[in-house]
Amino acid sequence: TATASIEITETMGRPNVAIDAPDPAVLTCTTTQIPITAIGDAVSYVWSGGMHPDAASNIVENTGIYTVTATAANGCTAVASISITENLTPPIVSIRNESGFNQIDCRATSVHAVATGTGVSYIWPGGHEGAEIDLTAAGTYTVTAYGANGCPNTAYVVITEDFTPPTPNITSANSHYIIDCNYEELTLNATGGVTYEWSAGVTPNQASNTVG
Repeated sequence: TATASIEITETMGRPNVAIDAPDPAVLTCTTTQIPITAIGDAVSYVWSGGMHPDAASNIVENTGIYTVTATAANGCTAVASISITENLTPPIVSIRNESGFNQIDCRATSVHAVATGTGVSYIWPGGHEGAEIDLTAAGTYTVTAYGANGCPNTAYVVITEDFTPPTPNITSANSHYIIDCNYEELTLNATGGVTYEWSAGVTPNQASNTVG
């Protein structure tokens, strides 16, 4: 008789696998892609989603739980997962008018406006950066606020203007415009404005002025 034998061994060890990713793994208005990489001693990796699901290094653009299956040379597998979240909340923004009026004219030549809220930066028309601005012309001014997550939000203020000059008129109280022996003084009345400044007379800063 004759005999033969064989020794059967087993290699059932599962591969080591972990995931390398930014911390936090959050999609924002400026971070629109997140790289995720499977690391370990496997020979192949398969992701449940992403732009490169059959490679160790992957890129994701959407929220969710991503699972990678690592396969060792012995065919054994192991899995690891990562959760991708998002923060797309825009900042709160409003405009505070510190001048107390929205119309500029010959006296008030600008409106001082301040953007307030939860933004970390503010951009006004013309590329002006910062929360505060002096507005010197009529128009609709929109400020864009950016949050820490890069998301924008806007607010606006409307500025009007009135540079229409008054139409002054002068009349004599007695309809007489000649100083003579009968009228040694004349009382002149100005109309058409809200304040007056005469070139001469007894009351040069009033609407009614006496000359003579």
